[in-house]
Amino acid sequence: IEKRTALLATPRTNRFPDPRVIWAIAFIYAVVLGLTLQKLILPLMPSLHAEHGLLQQDAIRFHTVAVLLAERIQTIGWSEWKLFPGSGGTGNVGLLAALYALLGPNPAWFIPFAAAAHATGATVIYLLGPLLWPGRVGLLGGLVAATLFVVFPSALLSYGQNYKDAFSIAGTLIIVYVWLRALASPGVSARWGRLLTAMAIGIALVWCVRPYLLLVLTGGLALTLVIVAALAIIRGRFIGEWKAMVFGAACVVLISAAAIWLPKERNENFNIEMTTAAYLSNLRATDKSKDRRWESSEWVPMPIDK
Repeated sequence: IEKRTALLATPRTNRFPDPRVIWAIAFIYAVVLGLTLQKLILPLMPSLHAEHGLLQQDAIRFHTVAVLLAERIQTIGWSEWKLFPGSGGTGNVGLLAALYALLGPNPAWFIPFAAAAHATGATVIYLLGPLLWPGRVGLLGGLVAATLFVVFPSALLSYGQNYKDAFSIAGTLIIVYVWLRALASPGVSARWGRLLTAMAIGIALVWCVRPYLLLVLTGGLALTLVIVAALAIIRGRFIGEWKAMVFGAACVVLISAAAIWLPKERNENFNIEMTTAAYLSNLRATDKSKDRRWESSEWVPMPIDK
């Protein structure tokens, strides 16, 4: 009976999709919805739409910085490219500028990169489920959480605009996943190389768009390591868990070094405040959201309209 029960249980667990399938579905969904937002939805909403399928304020500002930097690249050369342009730009603007210089100033070029980052975040959430709760319950929980992470309407801002959120969220989730694997898996020493590589990728994603967040993550990881080590000593398990502690310490050293040594300053020599003053002033002058009021539509059912 026990053997038969085990055989019946295995297919039930195997019904859950492979993480690569989760990534592919999330990526395709994000690309399609991101293009729909830029090309169909926002042009029908003039109170929110600035230009080029972008929202007002940050999105159009990032686009403007990238356009001007791309023009300098085309005029002077790639020596003008900066990962952290001035005027509040970070890695997302640097990526935009490179894409604009190569392919032209169309914000749609950014969507596949944001969608890939968002799909990576969804996949990591899926993997976190069984790590937090082993078995079918954890797999189901991870699948539900990953699905909601992708399909929530608010997620459109991550992959449908030129924001930095998709990259910082994916990087943070990767760091959390590696950290939990380090402290929760007894045989972690056999996978140090892969886990440290994943940690480096997560750190790079966070640093490219939100360098200051590395300090917050460093403090959180260091505090967690101290608490876990103290509990292991109190329970007399430190000898059996010392490898995980050493790996956790290596992760803290790696992220601390990144937080301290990686450059954080933006290039203030490239400041577009003056060159785009007229453009932004005109954008603010034509902002229709100041006196916006809801107007009923005949094609919207009355209960929804209310």
